Amino acid sequence: KTMAIIKTGTFTGSSAAQNIELGFIPDFFMTISMTDNAVKTFVYEKNMSDATGAYMCDGDDDIIASNGFTPYTGGDPTVSSGTTPGASKGITIGTSAQQNAVTTHYLAICSG
Repeated sequence: KTMAIIKTGTFTGSSAAQNIELGFIPDFFMTISMTDNAVKTFVYEKNMSDATGAYMCDGDDDIIASNGFTPYTGGDPTVSSGTTPGASKGITIGTSAQQNAVTTHYLAICSG
């Protein structure tokens, strides 16, 4: 059996969708951002449809119906300048699953 992979990190929220390159497609992905007024958590689980997710913020919990999380497998490796980079894998965070200009921590898990 393969060992689980766990990766953590931070990113700054944006008003546009952005990719988080993990090197794997997560089975579970969670973000948490904190401001002076609120703690906001966004969650994605592999059985959810693309572009969806869920959020929790100060008792306000709901499903994200669009512009949420979408896993991506990246493209095939390409040859450029004599190097062959590996295909990237990770998750795209849509505009409904992040807070613009807020530092956000994430936890990504691949069960292996």
